[in-house]
Amino acid sequence: ENEKLLYNINKSGSMYLSHTKLDNKYTLRFSIGTSTSSLDHVKNSWKKIQEFAAKLKNLIEPIV
Repeated sequence: ENEKLLYNINKSGSMYLSHTKLDNKYTLRFSIGTSTSSLDHVKNSWKKIQEFAAKLKNLIEPIV
């Protein structure tokens, strides 16, 4: 599931996440790379991640 989530988020172009394996579990990484990022940027990104995950989990609509 995380692999599909990562693929769809990165394909959208709205943000870029990377991954690693921790205890043999596919784990997503989210990095904030600029000093101009604000708490609002982080909150909006987290909201988008949750929306992508909900679409994937519930198959509400196809993820482009």
